[in-house]
Order: sequence, then C-alpha cells, then structure tokens
Amino acid sequence: MARRSIPTAIAFFFGAMMVVNYFVPWGWFSDRANQVQEWGLIVVAFAYILGALNVMRVHGHKIQRKEEDWRFSIVTIITMVVMLSFGLMPEHWAIGGMERGSPFLWMFDNMYVPMMATMYSLLAFFIASAAFRAFKVRSLEATLLAVTAVIVMIGAVPLGGILLPGSMELRTWIMETLQNVGKRGIMIGVALGAISTSLKIILGIERPYGRD
Repeated sequence: MARRSIPTAIAFFFGAMMVVNYFVPWGWFSDRANQVQEWGLIVVAFAYILGALNVMRVHGHKIQRKEEDWRFSIVTIITMVVMLSFGLMPEHWAIGGMERGSPFLWMFDNMYVPMMATMYSLLAFFIASAAFRAFKVRSLEATLLAVTAVIVMIGAVPLGGILLPGSMELRTWIMETLQNVGKRGIMIGVALGAISTSLKIILGIERPYGRD
C-alpha cells in the first residue's frame, strides 16, 4: 500500500504546488515553488546519468551477445565515452562555458552537426514520397491541399514571383492566416491533453511512477 500511496502523495503535493503558484501571488509561496523547480533540475541531472548508464548497459549486453548490428553498439559506446571525457575536462567547468576551438566543441561542430544535417537531409526523400501520395487529386480536400502546397512552394523562391505574379503575397497570407488557424487548433488540443494527463497524474488516477 505504501508503495502506491507515498509516490501518489508526493506527486500530488509537488504538482499542486506548481499549479497553485500560478494563481497565488504570495512571495513566500513563489520562493518555495522556485525551490521545488530547482530540485526538479537536480533530479533531471541525475536522470541523465542514469540514462547514460542504461545506454552502456543495453549496448554492452548487445556486444557481449553479438546481436544484430552489435558493431554499431561499439561505436556508440566509444563516441559517448570520448565526448564525456572531453566534456568533463576541468577547463570546461567555468561559468563562461566552453571556449571556441576546444576539443568538445570541435567534435560537436565538425562531427555531430554534419551527421545531424545528413540525417535531416535524408528525410527530404521521405517527405517527397509522402507528398506525392498526399497530393493525388482524388477528392476536393486533396485538390485544395495540392493547390495550397504548390502556391506555398512557388512563393518560397524568388523565381516564383516571375512564374506566378502575386504568389509571394498569397503565400504570406496562407502562412499567416490559414496555417495559423490549424496550428492554433493543434496547440489547443495539445494543451488540453497535457492538462488532462497532468491532472490524472496529480490526482493519482494514472500512476506511471508506481507500477510494479
């Protein structure tokens, strides 16, 4: 019983404190809420450590058992250890942060950033394939989607003003008016979902932290 009631009580107390902090203009209470947020940052820092140890454990077992693509696990562990070693150097402990040209930033700028750009560039082919399937004119909605997408793409390049006069102004209107309508609807839905999920956790209806 205690294994479920104690975590639920802790979640309710700190969750309610964060909610009440937005509605109670009391200096002492705000200070306590800010202190709780600092505790949360400390917990997140330890969660990063546990996450790194879990990565080592999972990939270590994969290497030990020589499962499929176990050689990539070796690369993952080596790169993680190297980045941690350079990132934990004493010269990086200063408040000002890392200096340009440091080994850690050099590896980040010249290895991680190009690999990330390569990964995102590969997504262009999947986006093009999805767009080809979505733009097949089979209904009125698909027709509107295809026409709007063509206008937006043409208006995004300087040549579009020559090929289709007024396309840049029309694209701006679509992005600032029509696109915002859909985006705000999605954001409202996400906010309502986050509120309902948070209330379920605070009230103990859902207990992801207390599962056996």
